[in-house]
Amino acid sequence: MKKIRYGMILLLVFILGGTTIYGVTTLYEASEVGYDNSSSGTSNTDVQGAVDELYELSEGCEETLEDKRFYLYQDGEEYQEITGGWTSSGYGGYYTTAGEDYTLKSVVKNSDHLLLQTTVPAQAVVVGTEKLIDISGYSYLGVEVETSGQGPAAILANNKYLNPRMKETFFAATSKLIVFFPLSDLTESSIYISFILRYAALVNGGIPGTTKIYKVWLEK
Repeated sequence: MKKIRYGMILLLVFILGGTTIYGVTTLYEASEVGYDNSSSGTSNTDVQGAVDELYELSEGCEETLEDKRFYLYQDGEEYQEITGGWTSSGYGGYYTTAGEDYTLKSVVKNSDHLLLQTTVPAQAVVVGTEKLIDISGYSYLGVEVETSGQGPAAILANNKYLNPRMKETFFAATSKLIVFFPLSDLTESSIYISFILRYAALVNGGIPGTTKIYKVWLEK
């Protein structure tokens, strides 16, 4: 009895000498199914049966991944009971002070994403959770984001003024992707999670930018 481990399944089909050979490989996790392997060689029927069983068993793989995620924002859903909503109000006062001198602009809430967009120099957009978020037991902050032009920064702090900051991480992308930020080095378990997009003064090499945030979550 041969066994095939499965998680995320990739089915490979090769044709050698007129004979079709099926190969199954996995990208993650963790279960097994068996198939018969006779002395005359494994038949296509046997392997195909194992593949069919793998697909049935793997239907829960995505759910397993989702179980690891604690969403704070997802395609327009703000999870009000947890986050208090996502807002620009009260955020980023530090960036209006002397030496920073940014004019703050509010986030735009679209049906499936948060839009941060700067159009003139010395302008910034900040959006963050209305409530402190308990990050106990979580190792990463995950963000699904699309960015063009100037990239944003994720800011983790215990205040909406955003100074002092526990962590400020800049990132940039040219297409939709997922970015992870480690949380293990933070000393506090309750934080405000926010994102800022800045268009610096032209003398400082500033360029405009557009950022679309589709999902934000904590992951174990």
